[in-house]
Amino acid sequence: MQKQCTNCGTTFEITKIDISFYDRVSPVFRAKKVVIPIPTKCPDCRLQQRMVHRNEWSLHKRKCDSSGKGIIAIYPENSPYSVYDQEIWWSDAFDPLEYGRDFDFKRPFFIQLNELNRAVPKASIHNAMSENSAYTNYSAENRNCYMVVGGLGCEDCYHSYRVFYSKDVCDCFDMYKCERCYECNECS
Repeated sequence: MQKQCTNCGTTFEITKIDISFYDRVSPVFRAKKVVIPIPTKCPDCRLQQRMVHRNEWSLHKRKCDSSGKGIIAIYPENSPYSVYDQEIWWSDAFDPLEYGRDFDFKRPFFIQLNELNRAVPKASIHNAMSENSAYTNYSAENRNCYMVVGGLGCEDCYHSYRVFYSKDVCDCFDMYKCERCYECNECS
């Protein structure tokens, strides 16, 4: 069966095997099967939707909403969130409990969750105890690294993802205790 993606408009195919799979994995609650519907978006748009929950690579120069200092952040200047420099966010400079609020059972849950999400300040980036590694994210204890995401204990590493205790690594993925590597994957 040919379907047209409701997001991008491209045509994609749903096979009988796909329909059988959705039927087979549909959950049963109180002896009643809840059928998983056939997708309305193409595989690429579905993948994009699944992966949109966390920005790792897009870094932006912006100002801290608390101090006004120039920072590197995963949120652009025009985002709807308050973004604090990570040192301020982790400190006692503000009380996160002041953003607490009572739940209103007369209003939809997700609307209230979205309001809370927009009110609470976000950490600009996740980069702890690193030296000269401002452009790294979800990383810690790095030295002289640039555009490393998910790095730990690295030195002089560049443009890599999931690199641990490595040195002089560039354009690599999933490296552990490696040195002088270029375009390597899953090495130790």
